[in-house]
Amino acid sequence: LARTDRLYIKQYEEETNMRVQILLDTSGSMGYRHESKISKLQYGSYLTAVLSYLMTRQQDSVGLTTFDTEVRLDMPASSSPRHFNEMMRQLESIQPGKETPCSAKACRQV
Repeated sequence: LARTDRLYIKQYEEETNMRVQILLDTSGSMGYRHESKISKLQYGSYLTAVLSYLMTRQQDSVGLTTFDTEVRLDMPASSSPRHFNEMMRQLESIQPGKETPCSAKACRQV
């Protein structure tokens, strides 16, 4: 009510910090290219980079796990710019690996 004799309604949006772990398949099948375009692994890496950038800009924590027959890289979630830069360096060096035996039992273990 204050001094103006008018009612005010205060609205706000609650900010929450999200923790996200991105899983990227780096198996041999991710090396597939259609008509010499970008490979599935490059496409997945681009999507990972964009999503990570957006989440870092929103002050959310993001991590990266890459796997083929086993977990190859496991970076815990963080929201620091240094962590984001390290994730981008790791993404640039990823190569397709072994085949993933993705049966129902094997995928639960990853």
